[in-house]
Amino acid sequence: MKRKFNRIAFVTPSVVLAACGGGGGSFGPSPTGEYVDTASGIYATEYAYNDMLSSINPLSLNNYGYTGSGVRVAVVDSGIDANHPEFNGRTIYGYDFASSSSGYARDENGHGSHVASIIAGERDGYGMRGVAYDATLYSYKVDNDGDGGLEAANTDAQITSIFNRHVTDNIDVSNNSWGWGTSVTSVSSATAQSLLGNTMTAAAAAQNNGTLIVFAAGNDGNSQPSLTGALPYHDSSLAGAWLTVVAIDNNLRETAYTNRCGVAQSFCVTAPGGADNSSSYGIRAADAGTTSYVRLSGTSMAAPHVSGLAAALMEKFPNLTPAQIATRIKSTASLASLTSYGGGTLSSLGETAMRAIFGYGLVNAEGASAQIGSLSYPIHGTLSGAVDLSSERVALPAGLSSSSVGQIMASTYAVFDTFDGAIFRTSGDQIFSEHSQAHVPGYAGGSLSSTSAASDHVSLFQSGDYQSGTTMEYSFAQQGSIDPAHSYWGQTANLFEDAPGSISAPQFKFQHTTSYDNANISYFASFTADASAGTNTQNGELGVSGNFGLTDSTTLIASASFGDQPTVLGLQGSAINTSSVRMQVGLRSQLRPSLSFFGRYEHQQYDDMSPSIIAFGSNDLTAENMMFAVEAELQNGGQLAVGAKTEYQYSNGSVSLYAPTSVTRSGDIIYSEQSFEMEADNVFQPFLAYSIQTENGAIEFGAVASSFSNPKLEGVRLGISRHF
Repeated sequence: MKRKFNRIAFVTPSVVLAACGGGGGSFGPSPTGEYVDTASGIYATEYAYNDMLSSINPLSLNNYGYTGSGVRVAVVDSGIDANHPEFNGRTIYGYDFASSSSGYARDENGHGSHVASIIAGERDGYGMRGVAYDATLYSYKVDNDGDGGLEAANTDAQITSIFNRHVTDNIDVSNNSWGWGTSVTSVSSATAQSLLGNTMTAAAAAQNNGTLIVFAAGNDGNSQPSLTGALPYHDSSLAGAWLTVVAIDNNLRETAYTNRCGVAQSFCVTAPGGADNSSSYGIRAADAGTTSYVRLSGTSMAAPHVSGLAAALMEKFPNLTPAQIATRIKSTASLASLTSYGGGTLSSLGETAMRAIFGYGLVNAEGASAQIGSLSYPIHGTLSGAVDLSSERVALPAGLSSSSVGQIMASTYAVFDTFDGAIFRTSGDQIFSEHSQAHVPGYAGGSLSSTSAASDHVSLFQSGDYQSGTTMEYSFAQQGSIDPAHSYWGQTANLFEDAPGSISAPQFKFQHTTSYDNANISYFASFTADASAGTNTQNGELGVSGNFGLTDSTTLIASASFGDQPTVLGLQGSAINTSSVRMQVGLRSQLRPSLSFFGRYEHQQYDDMSPSIIAFGSNDLTAENMMFAVEAELQNGGQLAVGAKTEYQYSNGSVSLYAPTSVTRSGDIIYSEQSFEMEADNVFQPFLAYSIQTENGAIEFGAVASSFSNPKLEGVRLGISRHF
């Protein structure tokens, strides 16, 4: 018997086309997702012309630029009338499997043009429009005389040839609104294999090449879909990238003509196919051979709604496989609004009975295009190692000013749905957390989170010839970097902030000092004592420092050094090895025997570094810090400092990071470099630091405010130590 497609809505053998899928990298970059109302003005009537189009919510994709552009959709049918207004001005590709006299760009029957316009009818303010109106159409013509019989889809060999062509053309979505009237459960799997074994193999090859196969369930009013429409029932390997489609009418009610999902319910969904009274409530779409439109009903009309949805989703999520696109469509479909032909609903029939009728339920573009799981940001090059943004943010490094953080937070980045790796884009403030640890100066040294309760610098031994004025000192430090001029600042050095990102790791320092009449010059070398400080490389610093008596009460202190050290300049506290030159200059003046004033400026210049996916690179990067204070030795033996400081921040140059932009279907993440200019806040913050020795230990207190103009308390430290 001839295999047919059917353009009426009653219980007769039917043929249905449906397709969606992505193939062979055939589509281009994902659109920006900027909102444009595509159904306003002259386009409002066009959008409403297919009066069931809105039931699947395509505007949630179309209005953000996802219209199927670049996605190849094969319409296996009676041809496509390229002269109809819905296809004017566009190229219809394809192949004439039926060797018809007119070719694949003509349609004597009209079924194929009607189906194709539901998928991709043009948005031009005239007539109707398709779900994915910018998709690229391929007409796979299987009828040669317009009588409704499928001369080129009668045998296993013929259908195999059709699916083989999908691979040749890299088809993304295959819409099949045709089928054999045989019920899928009326034959055994062995019989199905003997009838359509080569077809199953060819269909699998197309799926592996990137094709999502959409098939109409059939119009026989049966409890089971047709054999061709539900082939995965006999070959489960096909089920992932296959969608069987049943139909509902304009009231979201099961029609009399539609086959039910039955044993195909795990890969079956529901879409609008038009009412049983097709002349009044059928799906209105292109009428081949004319410039007008006609209403038709059938699962043939339901399938292309799903195919168009799949095409738009493929444009939005180019990294997803056909099976993942199908899973999105199924997972976000709903039974809630549907009614069976006998009037049953989800509440009255229950989920099991409703799934046997409608599968996963009515497809919904809004749900399928939205975030399903939580969003994640990959910092290690794979989605499996991504940070789940529903539970935490990605930590930025210290030393970034508010303006620098603002740039990072305002930029747009790719993030990925933990459900399937689908790409979304969001601003940095939804991804990153700012390093907010305040530096509160204190005589115990270190930052607010320091666990040190005493001086961070311990002299282990000194030796020297005091007559010649030379001294050798060997020192040990608990903190991440030793102040080159530590010995000239004494306990005051503990008030100073480490350079941004300094790692708290023990260091050793060797220093040689030569004394002159009004000056002391020290040459030193330091190195990290702990190899686990964040990098596997050796870290050290060489430099010179000194103090110079300007007057009897005023001393100039200066230093310069260069070297390598581990620095937290990455995400989530990751460290890299950096090379830098460090310079400082300070002035100390004794106002009274127990009262002094000091000012200090430090500047660090970093060598240029290449960015990575976990750490910032840099170009001409510098950091700087200033502090001014009055320091007093109190009668009770305590020390008090009151002054102002700036945060030690990156002040010039730029940093850059490789940020994710997309991901391939094989899971390889694509990155692009994003650069941010550095500029320090240069806001002076008032601070107070106090320390007093007790009989068995020490008590320390410190506080810092955000600024003089807005003296909001930013940080407090309290330290109590006791000797045993």
